[in-house]
Amino acid sequence: MSSPNHRFRSSSTPEAEAHEVAVDPTPIRALRREELWALQPYNPHETRLQNKALGQVGCSQDERIRVAMALALSIAEPRCCGQGLIICDRPVGVDLEGTCGVCHRLAFLGEHKPEGAPAHEKPASPQLLKDAVAARVILLRPEWPGPLPPSCALPHVVSSTCKPFPHKRDRGIGVETSRFCLPQVVEDSVKHNMPVTLLTDRGTASETYQTCSFHYDLNPEMVPVRTTADFLNALANRVVALPNVAATDRAAVRRLIALLLCRTGWHIRPEDAIYLSPPLKRLLPRWVYPCARRWEAPR
Repeated sequence: MSSPNHRFRSSSTPEAEAHEVAVDPTPIRALRREELWALQPYNPHETRLQNKALGQVGCSQDERIRVAMALALSIAEPRCCGQGLIICDRPVGVDLEGTCGVCHRLAFLGEHKPEGAPAHEKPASPQLLKDAVAARVILLRPEWPGPLPPSCALPHVVSSTCKPFPHKRDRGIGVETSRFCLPQVVEDSVKHNMPVTLLTDRGTASETYQTCSFHYDLNPEMVPVRTTADFLNALANRVVALPNVAATDRAAVRRLIALLLCRTGWHIRPEDAIYLSPPLKRLLPRWVYPCARRWEAPR
């Protein structure tokens, strides 16, 4: 009898790959109701399952899986103190944090923004804007309207003076007031003095948060972008090459691929078809594979 980890060997034939896809017994009806909901288009609750799936793989007890996850997220140094980084999901603030399990140094910040998820702009102080500009997280355009009015420091009624600046309505107050706001990644980057990687298929960070209409850009060096397809292809390429992968880790990787790839597939146009590497095809669950073939870029 062949080993249960045979599908993770690097050498295989096209016939063997087709068999590996076909043997996955997970039908779509076996998924829990919340998993099916996570696969629907424009579902804003990406943190419920997709981010948890990212954290489950990033917190694997197998260091090789953690290193593969870190490299797939384009982390330059996937190890610290001789061990792979632990990448966990967070319910509040930044979506993903990568830390060292020995010295507890914070080494990575990540934000997941699939199509349809809210931008999560947060009320910000004028000091945060100054710090973000000084740290080159925010790049002001020549059309930037000028210094932020003092009234933007507190909840206020938007006037003609502060209307050119981004604002967010205050909730829970009888009077219709608003506050100056900035994307959450700006606060996270300034607070920790490090880049925040954006996992998204919505273009650059500036396009994702639509900052151009307010005459500023997010520095791509401080808010780099990693597309879902690039991340999943890189992860699959490394995981498939690993021998003796535990069944729990294999299931976690396959579930992560299913949740992220199906969410991406809702929004793929024929002219924007994605590339599915052979290792990624091998890890696709059976019920995902027929749909994924429609998204694949022609050779």
